[in-house]
Amino acid sequence: MASIETRSGTRRTSYVVRYRDDTGKQRAKSFDAYKDALAFSNKVEVQIAEGDYIDPKLGRTLFGDFHARWVAARKVSRNRTVTEASQAKCHILPRWANVPLSRIRPLDVDAWVNSIAAGPHTASSALQQFKHCLDDAVRESLIRANPAASTKRPKLPKKRVTTADVLDATELYALVCEMPCQWKALVYLSGWLGWRWSEAMGLRVKDFDFESGVVYIGRETATETSGRIERKEGGKTDASVRTVPLPQPAAIMARWHITYVLDNPRPDGLMFVTATGTTPLRSNFARLLKDRKVKGKLIPGAISRAGLAGRGVNMRQLRHTAVTLMLSMGLDILDVQERIGHAQGSTTLDIYGRVLSMRRKLGTDLMAAAMTENMRTRFTQPRPEISVESAAA
Repeated sequence: MASIETRSGTRRTSYVVRYRDDTGKQRAKSFDAYKDALAFSNKVEVQIAEGDYIDPKLGRTLFGDFHARWVAARKVSRNRTVTEASQAKCHILPRWANVPLSRIRPLDVDAWVNSIAAGPHTASSALQQFKHCLDDAVRESLIRANPAASTKRPKLPKKRVTTADVLDATELYALVCEMPCQWKALVYLSGWLGWRWSEAMGLRVKDFDFESGVVYIGRETATETSGRIERKEGGKTDASVRTVPLPQPAAIMARWHITYVLDNPRPDGLMFVTATGTTPLRSNFARLLKDRKVKGKLIPGAISRAGLAGRGVNMRQLRHTAVTLMLSMGLDILDVQERIGHAQGSTTLDIYGRVLSMRRKLGTDLMAAAMTENMRTRFTQPRPEISVESAAA
């Protein structure tokens, strides 16, 4: 129970509310007006009875101090750790490090998000980290509610793929021919099966089941962070761990790679490695595609040698190429979604909507041709003659 003690002085009268918190510790708070003291007394009694009491002193914890505790207690991938550390250093801590948790206000959070001098993806990621941190501050009973909960993320531009972003089958074959033998299979299979770079770097020889005609993608993945490779079980999402049908030409290319490129391949050995047996860095692989200067001499990359100069070809574009080729061959959207590892068909539609518009035009033309033929058959026949006798009957 809370009690109110009246203190009379020479200049003014004050009212002290005394109570014990949920841990049994005695606390007191002073008010100038009795009605304020009474309201606080009733409020704190209800909070303690319902287990909703929060010590106001805990809200004085500086955000920067709590954020350091929060980071130390988390268990996330190295890639995410590095990314979040950069976001915190550049965007979060300069604004909030010395602000007490209880002094963070929703409108201040809105203004901060709008002031971030970075792209919408960076601002959105910084806000997400800020929200997660404050959610745990609520869980730790440092503050009653998350002041950033209602702040909206910056609107992100939709990823839309056009025909300029992809290769056709002939261009893909030309690029494969210009790649070093070590990487021909990687480019060819990436351009037809549409796996992610992390998924390709995690593939093992045993993931190719030639008897069943499938490849198991996403069982193990490899991510690159600051020039270091980190391996983990599973993929980007649950949907990215998948079994993909392996067309016969793709199986032939994979067998050729295992037989003639890999040195003493083992079932548990990695499928795509450098000549020294290590996992390639994505940046090093990109140098094979682009033109570069060595001792002042320009050496054309595989893109130029394939006659594709000016095209932004990389592993992501090869994934886009695979999806476009699947759609152009008539695979339905759900089949494509499963093959490339999207969690939802709507994601595939959002990204490849412009490519699908080409199929819709082709479908419309096919419908028009069928309708025209139907009309020609039914409406160009000579009318039967109708005699007076048959009409009378």
